[in-house]
Amino acid sequence: MAEGGTKIFVYGISASCPKDLLEDKFGKSGRVNEIFNSGKGYAFITMDDERDAKAAIDELNGTTIDGQEVKVELSKPRSGGGGGGRDRDRGYGGGRDRRGGGGGGFGGRDGGRDRGYGGGRDRDGGRDGGRDGGRR
Repeated sequence: MAEGGTKIFVYGISASCPKDLLEDKFGKSGRVNEIFNSGKGYAFITMDDERDAKAAIDELNGTTIDGQEVKVELSKPRSGGGGGGRDRDRGYGGGRDRRGGGGGGFGGRDGGRDRGYGGGRDRDGGRDGGRDGGRR
Protein backbone atom coordinates (compact mmCIF):
# COMPACT_ATOMS: atom_id res chain seq x y z
CA MET A 1 0.00 0.00 0.00
CA ALA A 2 1.32 3.51 0.75
CA GLU A 3 4.92 3.98 1.80
CA GLY A 4 4.02 5.29 5.24
CA GLY A 5 1.55 2.52 6.04
CA THR A 6 -2.24 2.41 6.19
CA LYS A 7 -4.13 5.37 7.62
CA ILE A 8 -7.16 4.86 9.87
CA PHE A 9 -9.78 7.51 10.58
CA VAL A 10 -11.08 7.64 14.17
CA TYR A 11 -14.22 9.74 14.73
CA GLY A 12 -15.63 10.73 18.13
CA ILE A 13 -12.30 10.87 19.93
CA SER A 14 -11.97 13.41 22.73
CA ALA A 15 -9.76 16.42 22.05
CA SER A 16 -7.71 15.68 25.15
CA CYS A 17 -7.20 11.96 24.49
CA PRO A 18 -3.53 11.17 25.22
CA LYS A 19 -1.44 9.85 22.32
CA ASP A 20 -0.02 7.08 24.47
CA LEU A 21 -3.54 5.78 25.13
CA LEU A 22 -4.23 5.67 21.37
CA GLU A 23 -0.88 4.01 20.77
CA ASP A 24 -1.68 1.41 23.43
CA LYS A 25 -5.15 0.64 22.03
CA PHE A 26 -4.12 0.46 18.36
CA GLY A 27 -0.73 -1.07 19.13
CA LYS A 28 -2.44 -4.26 20.29
CA SER A 29 -3.34 -4.91 16.63
CA GLY A 30 0.08 -4.06 15.16
CA ARG A 31 2.82 -1.47 14.79
CA VAL A 32 1.64 2.17 14.95
CA ASN A 33 3.67 4.57 12.77
CA GLU A 34 1.96 7.86 13.50
CA ILE A 35 -0.85 9.38 15.58
CA PHE A 36 -2.55 12.70 14.84
CA ASN A 37 -5.36 13.92 17.11
CA SER A 38 -6.94 16.97 15.46
CA GLY A 39 -8.44 18.19 18.73
CA LYS A 40 -11.76 18.53 16.86
CA GLY A 41 -13.27 15.13 17.52
CA TYR A 42 -11.30 13.01 15.09
CA ALA A 43 -7.85 11.47 14.80
CA PHE A 44 -5.73 9.68 12.23
CA ILE A 45 -3.69 6.62 13.14
CA THR A 46 -1.18 5.27 10.64
CA MET A 47 -0.53 1.55 10.99
CA ASP A 48 2.53 -0.14 9.51
CA ASP A 49 0.57 -2.93 7.83
CA GLU A 50 -2.84 -2.97 6.11
CA ARG A 51 -3.83 -6.26 7.77
CA ASP A 52 -3.02 -4.78 11.18
CA ALA A 53 -5.05 -1.68 10.34
CA LYS A 54 -8.06 -3.81 9.40
CA ALA A 55 -7.65 -5.83 12.59
CA ALA A 56 -7.61 -2.60 14.63
CA ILE A 57 -10.78 -1.41 12.87
CA ASP A 58 -12.54 -4.70 13.63
CA GLU A 59 -11.34 -4.63 17.22
CA LEU A 60 -11.97 -0.96 18.10
CA ASN A 61 -14.90 0.29 15.99
CA GLY A 62 -17.81 1.08 18.32
CA THR A 63 -15.72 0.79 21.49
CA THR A 64 -15.09 3.46 24.12
CA ILE A 65 -11.72 5.22 24.20
CA ASP A 66 -11.04 7.85 26.86
CA GLY A 67 -14.74 7.97 27.76
CA GLN A 68 -15.96 8.50 24.18
CA GLU A 69 -17.57 5.99 21.84
CA VAL A 70 -15.58 6.01 18.61
CA LYS A 71 -16.06 5.00 15.00
CA VAL A 72 -12.97 3.53 13.38
CA GLU A 73 -12.60 3.04 9.62
CA LEU A 74 -10.04 3.11 6.83
CA SER A 75 -9.22 6.70 5.95
CA LYS A 76 -10.54 7.79 2.55
CA PRO A 77 -8.62 10.09 0.21
CA ARG A 78 -9.53 13.77 0.40
CA SER A 79 -10.58 14.10 -3.25
CA GLY A 80 -14.30 13.32 -2.89
CA GLY A 81 -15.32 15.85 -0.26
CA GLY A 82 -15.74 19.11 -2.20
CA GLY A 83 -19.50 19.06 -2.81
CA GLY A 84 -20.56 19.35 0.82
CA GLY A 85 -20.13 23.11 1.02
CA ARG A 86 -22.51 23.79 -1.82
CA ASP A 87 -25.21 21.66 -0.24
CA ARG A 88 -24.75 23.45 3.05
CA ASP A 89 -25.07 26.82 1.32
CA ARG A 90 -28.39 25.73 -0.14
CA GLY A 91 -29.45 24.75 3.36
CA TYR A 92 -28.62 28.20 4.66
CA GLY A 93 -30.58 29.68 1.77
CA GLY A 94 -33.62 27.82 3.03
CA GLY A 95 -33.05 29.40 6.42
CA ARG A 96 -33.02 32.87 4.88
CA ASP A 97 -36.28 32.15 3.10
CA ARG A 98 -37.83 31.04 6.37
CA ARG A 99 -36.66 34.11 8.30
CA GLY A 100 -37.05 36.78 5.66
CA GLY A 101 -39.83 35.43 3.44
CA GLY A 102 -42.44 37.62 5.09
CA GLY A 103 -40.27 40.69 5.04
CA GLY A 104 -39.25 40.64 1.39
CA GLY A 105 -42.09 41.35 -1.00
CA PHE A 106 -44.85 40.07 1.24
CA GLY A 107 -44.39 42.20 4.35
CA GLY A 108 -47.44 44.32 3.63
CA ARG A 109 -49.74 41.32 3.42
CA ASP A 110 -48.66 39.82 6.75
CA GLY A 111 -50.72 42.18 8.85
CA GLY A 112 -47.62 44.09 9.98
CA ARG A 113 -45.96 41.19 11.78
CA ASP A 114 -42.61 41.96 10.10
CA ARG A 115 -43.00 45.73 10.16
CA GLY A 116 -39.62 46.30 11.80
CA TYR A 117 -37.76 44.38 9.09
CA GLY A 118 -38.12 44.32 5.32
CA GLY A 119 -41.82 45.16 5.26
CA GLY A 120 -41.32 48.68 6.56
CA ARG A 121 -38.70 49.46 3.94
CA ASP A 122 -40.87 48.14 1.12
CA ARG A 123 -43.83 50.30 2.08
CA ASP A 124 -41.68 53.32 2.85
CA GLY A 125 -40.15 53.68 -0.61
CA GLY A 126 -38.16 56.76 0.40
CA ARG A 127 -35.32 54.79 1.99
CA ASP A 128 -34.24 53.36 -1.38
CA GLY A 129 -33.36 56.80 -2.69
CA GLY A 130 -35.02 58.52 -5.64
CA ARG A 131 -35.59 55.37 -7.69
CA ASP A 132 -38.90 54.38 -6.07
CA GLY A 133 -40.11 57.98 -5.79
CA GLY A 134 -39.81 58.46 -9.54
CA ARG A 135 -42.23 55.64 -10.27
CA ARG A 136 -45.05 57.11 -8.22
